[in-house]
Amino acid sequence: MNRSIRTSFLALFIMTAFLVTAPGMVFAQSDALGPEVTVDKYNFKFQPPKDWKKKEGDEPKWFGPLLGGITPNLNIRSTAALPGDFQKNVDEMVKYINQGGQMTVDNSEQLVVDGTQARILYGSLTHSNIKFKSVQVIFDSKPEFIFITYIIDEPNWDKFKPVYLESAKTVKFIKK
Repeated sequence: MNRSIRTSFLALFIMTAFLVTAPGMVFAQSDALGPEVTVDKYNFKFQPPKDWKKKEGDEPKWFGPLLGGITPNLNIRSTAALPGDFQKNVDEMVKYINQGGQMTVDNSEQLVVDGTQARILYGSLTHSNIKFKSVQVIFDSKPEFIFITYIIDEPNWDKFKPVYLESAKTVKFIKK
């Protein structure tokens, strides 16, 4: 994988990880998924966690309830798909991310969602002395890789991880 593409992947991964707070969010206890929504920009539908609020902007994102001063969030991004084997490309991204030192991919697993190859990366990072955990699901949705990243502070990880995984598995690509 060439250096500029690896740098782009690392920047994308880290950029989504630092979008962790949104002022004015209201606390709402939730452990289920909300209604299905369409993400027109990337041609898919999915169910974000229940009671999460969509924030309008260039890139789709949702924010959850304020928990101890931290707002869990979900960010969606894309980058041009790389040629060759998807899983090998993701392995290269993981090596590059782990070498960067700012974030660590702790482990990963392969899956297929709506007939599309995907890879779940479980990550961790520390920012401003706060430990965060993330679930990043990368979909091989040619001609793009679609990244859905769910982020939460470490104390709330066990509560939200199952919801994040369930949400990611509801992705349905819209055939055009």
